[in-house]
Amino acid sequence: MKRMSIRYDPETDTLNGSTGGESPHTVEGATWHRDMTPAKFQALQVAAYVMAGGGMIGQMYAQQPADAYTDIRAGKRPYRADEVETVRQVLIAGCHALGLNPHDVPMPALPGCWVF
Repeated sequence: MKRMSIRYDPETDTLNGSTGGESPHTVEGATWHRDMTPAKFQALQVAAYVMAGGGMIGQMYAQQPADAYTDIRAGKRPYRADEVETVRQVLIAGCHALGLNPHDVPMPALPGCWVF
């Protein structure tokens, strides 16, 4: 199975991707982010928080997707780094679609995401 990397291009307002050794191409249906609503975006933020492993790193991915990164201090996460990176790029595209600053996005409530 080939992995796809996705990047948002604000100049053309498209999501561009490549798989394996193929040349980059525009992702089909890349205009989906124009239908982004605040509720969908907040749900995506919660998903990014959980995928990044929660805590401070998860909060960085949810609140600052343009600045988020993971280094060796992160430990084992529930999802692979390329999957988390894809969600980060989609969050950045959603920020642009909603007119939000991808460097400072308000954090939604995290119902049911606490540790017992």
